[in-house]
Amino acid sequence: QQLANIKSLSIWIYLAHRDWDVAKGKSKDHKSKVLKRLQFMIADMAAYFAIPRVYTRNYFYGGWRGKRTALWIETSRLRLTARITNSLKMLSTYCEDLKV
Repeated sequence: QQLANIKSLSIWIYLAHRDWDVAKGKSKDHKSKVLKRLQFMIADMAAYFAIPRVYTRNYFYGGWRGKRTALWIETSRLRLTARITNSLKMLSTYCEDLKV
């Protein structure tokens, strides 16, 4: 349900940027930049919410492999969180560029 809400809000964000009246001297490829950033953000969110693939050789158990796998999952989630946050910041920057 929440992922569907995120997708719906992303479409509304794109439509708002698409219908924005771009003044002279402003970025001509504004729509394509916003669309590409939204696509990256949704792909990163899908990767974040997906169950990580852990093969039989990496199953969790009390050894060092289990700790290494847990560390790998945590670092990949942190990396995806940083990319999603960066996408939101860039969308905000695109909006501010048009306001000026």
